Amino acid sequence: MKIYRYFVEGECEKFFVKVFSHGEKQYFKPGKVDVHNVVNESLSSAMLRTLKNDTTLILIYDVDKYNSDLLQQNLKSIRKYARVREIIHIQSVKNFEDELIRCSKINNLNEIFSTESTEEFKKKFLACKDLCAKMEEIELNFNELWNKITDQKELQKFRSDPRRIKKS
Repeated sequence: MKIYRYFVEGECEKFFVKVFSHGEKQYFKPGKVDVHNVVNESLSSAMLRTLKNDTTLILIYDVDKYNSDLLQQNLKSIRKYARVREIIHIQSVKNFEDELIRCSKINNLNEIFSTESTEEFKKKFLACKDLCAKMEEIELNFNELWNKITDQKELQKFRSDPRRIKKS
């Protein structure tokens, strides 16, 4: 049995991946989902040692605010302390909220929940009881999600094909 573990940038990504990897509509391969922002926070060796042998580690991160040196350091630590099968990089261009706009029929993030700010959107997103219905309502195209290639040259070399995390 393959083991998948997600390290995602924030709580919205965690909620989104959990709903669509463990819910009634599974678009992503199921696995444990944790918030670890690998482009802005160091990963501890103790935490990395908790990864099970032969795990496929999926890193989902934004490319609008990042530290490429820290990402390199985290990748080195992952290879040193964890026994992962592979690392898959999923990049949100520019960020998760922009991905939702780009891959749906909406023109503005606040259209989803009739909010007035990104902060308010995030609160309503995390409180949403039927995220599947809400994503259907905005016609989110899961095949387009995370497909755009970043303009950040130093991050392009890490990008993985997002179809690798999609459930077949």
